[in-house]
Amino acid sequence: MSNALSSLARHTFPVLFWPALLAGTTACSSSDKNADGSLLAGNGSGGNNGSGLTGSGANGNGAANGNGAANGNGTQPGGIDVGQGAGDPAPTDGTCNPKLIGTLRDFGPEHPDFEHFNTGLAKGIVKDRLENGVPVLANAAPSGKQAITSAQSFSEWYSLSHDANATYPFDLDSGYLKKSVDASGRTVYESSSFFPLDGKPSMQPGFKDRNGVEHDFHFTFELNTTFVYNGGEVFAFSGDDDLWAFIDSKLVVDIGGVHGVESDQVALDTLGLIKGQQYPLSVFHAERHTSASNFKLTTSITFTNCGVILR
Repeated sequence: MSNALSSLARHTFPVLFWPALLAGTTACSSSDKNADGSLLAGNGSGGNNGSGLTGSGANGNGAANGNGAANGNGTQPGGIDVGQGAGDPAPTDGTCNPKLIGTLRDFGPEHPDFEHFNTGLAKGIVKDRLENGVPVLANAAPSGKQAITSAQSFSEWYSLSHDANATYPFDLDSGYLKKSVDASGRTVYESSSFFPLDGKPSMQPGFKDRNGVEHDFHFTFELNTTFVYNGGEVFAFSGDDDLWAFIDSKLVVDIGGVHGVESDQVALDTLGLIKGQQYPLSVFHAERHTSASNFKLTTSITFTNCGVILR
């Protein structure tokens, strides 16, 4: 957020959080045993329709350490649930309750990419395709101002090996974000005071806005989900700081850099998608600088993942 922005008074929201993603947390799975009935002991090597202790693979087959097979099924060790993969068919029995639960990763001002830059809008920081499910640095200074320290520092933003004590699930439908439907029938999730890690144990002290209210300004958020393209859908974001959205692993929204509120959107009809086919959507956000934090996601997409997809 730009330092030039006026500070925001504290807002009080109902918040729903889970504990930090600690190793050994049991995932929501159909079975914790192998085909012969023996316990999996933390990995998913069971037979057909079996699932690992912390994740499950495609077609219900377990995978080592709970990591699912192709198409994004499964979660890292310590994950909270297992997501339907992008290649799987959408449910047809009306029982799916789509999960919009992503991962917050807490950082501090000691990290070289947080609190040290104030670039304004900087498009072109990341490559136009995901690699191994995450954005990759393309240009550390695309607008002529340094935005990222190095490829190594950027790789830490969404790392699966991020400190478990500084990693938290976050549900867009938890009540922390105001949820509404606009005049066009699009769902809106928004907050003009987006500090979901305030009060968490890993919060870095010493950074306060001009009203003296302490906030955690240094974190990233990752959300992976799926949808069936029906035609006419829109995805839009307005806020600060960095936000990148990828559909079918291709960059479609680019609001990189440390800046005040900026906006971008994509009409899915422009992407050459096939109607009736399911696609993955991945959103990567970062809050990097005092003194404000705004988040507004607007979409007419109907999501189809009945579980949580955490890569």
